[in-house]
Amino acid sequence: MKKLITLWAVLVFTAAAQATFVTVDLTKDSQGKGNKGTSFRPVDDSGNDAPFVISAWSMLDPAQPENPAAPSFDDGLGTVYVGKDGVGVKTNGEAGSKGISGISSHKNEELIFEFDNPMPLGDLSLGIANTDYNENEGNFGNDNPVLFLSASITTGVFEYTVTEHELAAHFQKEDPKGNHGFILLGDLNDGSIPDNLTIGAFKFRETAGHTVVSKIAIPEPATICLLGLSCFVLVCKSKYA
Repeated sequence: MKKLITLWAVLVFTAAAQATFVTVDLTKDSQGKGNKGTSFRPVDDSGNDAPFVISAWSMLDPAQPENPAAPSFDDGLGTVYVGKDGVGVKTNGEAGSKGISGISSHKNEELIFEFDNPMPLGDLSLGIANTDYNENEGNFGNDNPVLFLSASITTGVFEYTVTEHELAAHFQKEDPKGNHGFILLGDLNDGSIPDNLTIGAFKFRETAGHTVVSKIAIPEPATICLLGLSCFVLVCKSKYA
């Protein structure tokens, strides 16, 4: 039994190491420009439905920038807007800027990404554009983004909060000024996020300037199955060792 499980472990982890990822580009070139309503499922780079849905909130209480449950004023249910560089937020009446805004009368705004199935945080990449990234100071300048992570698909509770400095510390710029870049979410290590965290949703909120989410890179469905099988093999190997 031990030899069989060991063989399974080698095969599964080898396959997982060779697994591929798919990018969901969220710019107008891939998704079509314009307002997408209160709930939007984009397509990936192969034209297939992405395994997540995006929704939006506007006019969140600016006095609670790092509270994932901050209330919204005036029924601030937002709409998802796809622009040149990525997705942003407009109000339910389609007012406001095209980005995720942390200033003006509609502050603060956020996008919520809800996955169809749990996703390993370590395999997700978040693209951000129109940032005011300052590499020397280790922050986003006039922007102040906050990321909230939920370990569940159904509860709507976001247990983990990642603030600007932690996000900036792992931001990898894609142009000289850092207006466009991405964060490998598995690199986040502020001490509160457990190893091998699997999430059901995340929220990206802007509390100062304007940004957009430009892309999401995720494992292909077969990769997710392999990762789950990897965990199962580890349990079995430990049990029968």
